[in-house]
Amino acid sequence: MAKKISAMDAATVIASADLVPIVQGGINKKATVSLLPQKYVATMNVLGGVTSTLVTTITTEPISVYLLDGLDDVTATVKISWSMSGPNFCLDIMSVDDFTGLKVKIIY
Repeated sequence: MAKKISAMDAATVIASADLVPIVQGGINKKATVSLLPQKYVATMNVLGGVTSTLVTTITTEPISVYLLDGLDDVTATVKISWSMSGPNFCLDIMSVDDFTGLKVKIIY
C-alpha cells in the first residue's frame, strides 16, 4: 500500500525541490519537482545607442523579459541579449532612445 503524506509534508518537499515518490500504475517511481516560475524586478537607465547592462541575481535560464517606461510598454526599438557574470545572468539592452528608470521584469 502506498504511503500517504500530508499536505505540509508535500509542501516541504516541493519547496526543497527534493525527489518525490509517486505511485503510477502500481509501480513506485521518483519524479523531480520544479518550482513555479519566479519574478525578478529592477530599474535601470538606458542611454540611446549604447549597450546598457543589468547584472541580475538570476542563476537559472530566464523565460521572458518585460520592459516598462513609467506605466507604459516600451515601444522604441530595442535589442535585448543575455550574457553571464559568473553564475548570474545579465540583461544587455541596446535602444535607439534614452530611458531613465526603465522598469525590467524578468520571469525565470
